[in-house]
Amino acid sequence: MNQFTKIFEGKELRIAGDESNPLFLLKDVCSILGLDQVAGVKRRLDKDVISNHPLETAGGTQQATFVNEDGLYDVVLESRKPEARKFRKWITGEVVPSIRKTGTYTQPKSQPALTVEQQAREHLKLSIMTSERVDGIEQDVKYLKDHMRINGAQEQRINMNARGKIMECLGGKDAKAYKEIGKKAFSQFWREFKGYFEIPRYGELPKVRFEEALNFIQEWSPDTALRLEIKKLNGQQHLKLAE
Repeated sequence: MNQFTKIFEGKELRIAGDESNPLFLLKDVCSILGLDQVAGVKRRLDKDVISNHPLETAGGTQQATFVNEDGLYDVVLESRKPEARKFRKWITGEVVPSIRKTGTYTQPKSQPALTVEQQAREHLKLSIMTSERVDGIEQDVKYLKDHMRINGAQEQRINMNARGKIMECLGGKDAKAYKEIGKKAFSQFWREFKGYFEIPRYGELPKVRFEEALNFIQEWSPDTALRLEIKKLNGQQHLKLAE
């Protein structure tokens, strides 16, 4: 039984078998794909894709677990690591062509026969498309969650909480500061709110930051200059009432 080694990004992949039935060392495949539990991977594979064969190592000949080509694809699809996609392309673009002999699968006469290499490519291409479609859906869902705007009820709550906070800082609706510089205080609040969340208007707030917005409102206070102006105006009002 022939044995040779291929290197993928610094990690070895030991291959045995012959040109018509290449076998890949399961331990090496799992190492490349970041799958730590080799025994667990082996249990999940069908029995007809795994086999034990002698392997020449530094410590002598040992029995080791290999997977055939179908088993290799099954293990590749089990990995969610970034390396898996590169490994798939490497297997079909370099490794398989170098170890498979030229041959064909029997096809209906009306269809051109596919070589073993082409068959492997088609099989893996379908698997990749399925995997990438799932990845794409997951990414779309995450994007929607991260960018979905607040709804009408949440807009109303932000507006009401903000008005209440600003009025509180001005001293209430009957305060002189509210009547004379209320617009100034509202303008300052919304300018700081939109600047903090980097949005053109509060209705564009991402839904995932709604609670953060409520906390911003609760913690907000006018800047020093505006606080002094509010204090001065309301102090004058109190003096007039005392007279």
